[in-house]
This record gives sequence, structure tokens and C-alpha cells, in this order.
Amino acid sequence: MNAQTQPLVDVAEVYRQQNMRFTRLNDILHRTPPTFSALIGGLWYFAFQQMDQRPVLAALVFIVAALVGHAGINVFNRLRVFITAYLDSIARFEKPHEMPRPAGTSIARYVIRLLGLAMALSVAGALWSLAGAFGFRL
Repeated sequence: MNAQTQPLVDVAEVYRQQNMRFTRLNDILHRTPPTFSALIGGLWYFAFQQMDQRPVLAALVFIVAALVGHAGINVFNRLRVFITAYLDSIARFEKPHEMPRPAGTSIARYVIRLLGLAMALSVAGALWSLAGAFGFRL
């Protein structure tokens, strides 16, 4: 075999690396929503405690909570893009060895729905925080 016909990388090694990276992304996916929930919940708790004595401080904390919610939306969107790309990459390596699966069992569909739900909850949290910042009693 000459140098032009030899593969540059081992396909099995690339497949293993893609699976390891997906495992790390999946771990991040499961840690991210509780982290944002704890951050926003802590900010809301502090803001509600300060609402009667220091309403301006409470409004600022609600605005920060809204910004954290907005950051969560961006993070979940990026995770969705990355995880979808890795799932597509892994699927390309599995095509030659693919076993028939029942229709509608794609893991990607569930991951995308989970991230969409997390984004929707972040939008609701950001809007709720802004409502609190402007003095609406929640």
C-alpha cells in the first residue's frame, strides 16, 4: 500500500473519541439546568427578602436574575447545536453497522426537546425576573 491509499486516521479511534466527547457533553447537559435554577432561585430568594426594605436593590437583583436567565438561553442553545453535531457525527460512523430501530426512537429528538424545554423555562424565568424588577408582586 502506498501513502496515498492509507487512511490518515483510524476510523474506530475517531468513533471512540466522538463517543467520549458526547459523554462529556451529556454530563454538561445534565448539570447545566440545575446550576441555572439554583442561581436564579438564590437571586430571587434574596430579592424577595429585600423587596420591602430596599426595593431598588431588589429590582437590580431581579434584573441580574433576568440576565442569568438570558445567559441560560444562550448556553442551552449552544449545547443543542453541539450535541446535535456530535450525534450526527456518531450516526455517520454507525451507518455501516446500523441495526434497524423502531421508528421514532432517535435520542437526538429527545435531547433537542429537553434543551428546548430548558430554553423555554429560562425565557419564563427571565420574564418573571423582569416583572419582579419593575415592582410587580409575583
